[in-house]
Amino acid sequence: MSLSTALQKAVIDALQAHSELAALTDGEISENAVSSFDYPYVTLGPSSFVPDDADCISGRIETVQVDCWSRIGGSLTEARKMLDMAYAALHEVTLVLPDPYAAVDGEAVLARAFSEPDRKTAHGVLQVSFSLEDQGA
Repeated sequence: MSLSTALQKAVIDALQAHSELAALTDGEISENAVSSFDYPYVTLGPSSFVPDDADCISGRIETVQVDCWSRIGGSLTEARKMLDMAYAALHEVTLVLPDPYAAVDGEAVLARAFSEPDRKTAHGVLQVSFSLEDQGA
């Protein structure tokens, strides 16, 4: 398992462990939207990283995007509520990664809610950065 894949799994696990978010979405929290998902649901969007090596430790700062999807007449209220829940699940939280990887607390760097062009779908975006280490590299 790669470091990015390990982080992605830990992010999904943390979101699913947030009881209110899991209840609101009926557990529909995943890497990609599944065709059987009903609104509201949560998926992961793009991610990126920059190297952050130090003292013979391979490191990076990786930013993961969490996408919150709602469709209640174009209202942003539910998407904003989901953003708050995702923020609570990930901001200043240390995720547990499998050996040989390690993570430091997540830091939310962007949160926004907007309407999609169809004017029916609300989209919440949360970007969270994690300082990661590959202690086996």
